[in-house]
Amino acid sequence: MIDQLASTTLSLECDEDDKSDFIAERALIYSAFVARLLIDAKKTTDPISGHNISVGVISNKLESPEHVQPLLRRFPERDYYDFENEVVQPVSCRRILNQIIHSFIIPTFEVGEDGTILGFFVASDQSANDKLYHVKLESWIGYLESIANDDITTMEARFDQDKGKWIETRR
Repeated sequence: MIDQLASTTLSLECDEDDKSDFIAERALIYSAFVARLLIDAKKTTDPISGHNISVGVISNKLESPEHVQPLLRRFPERDYYDFENEVVQPVSCRRILNQIIHSFIIPTFEVGEDGTILGFFVASDQSANDKLYHVKLESWIGYLESIANDDITTMEARFDQDKGKWIETRR
């Protein structure tokens, strides 16, 4: 998945026979599902589970976005989002995983002049009325590689009397 995302180039012109956009989108969605599955199954260390990356956050410009036909808002249009005032901030990777898995905005790729994927835009059904996320591919691949290289070396468990449950830590 990482190699497909990193090596896929997208055509800058419409070509119905070119499947590279489908391949890239599939690799992105698969990567999110696999990452979240590993985290939810507690097969990663705690630092990976709580990791943040810097992403662009782009506000929705519409006064009442819920009144605009959803099919018209499936792509990140300049009429709907304030791209000129993108703010870069740390966002939990868990949040980005959920944005991809529950995407309302069809994951749209930022592409360089040579067709290389530079990043992607995504928003879930829960976030689309408020904001759009702009994730640089380099940051996303770095996060995926950290999951792939993550090794649990110690596990601890203790019973928390106040919460009435076992608390596990993985390092």
